[in-house]
Amino acid sequence: TGGSTEINRTIFSANSASSGGAIAITGGTLAIAQSTFMNNTASTDGGALASLGGLTNLSYTTFSANTATGKGGAIYNASAG
Repeated sequence: TGGSTEINRTIFSANSASSGGAIAITGGTLAIAQSTFMNNTASTDGGALASLGGLTNLSYTTFSANTATGKGGAIYNASAG
């Protein structure tokens, strides 16, 4: 919670988690640029990315073949408030 993280030119492939197969953010700021999320899975929401609070900025990023049992095959964005 809090702080900021920048991710550039990164491939997230074949990751799995209950929420946000590759990344879950609960607060702070996350910026992702020129990256690829492929074949990630979540047993609940957000096959590749779950934003459960905070701010997420995406630019020039590809999402392919990510799956979730619940909501958001690629991205799940929940309001913090």
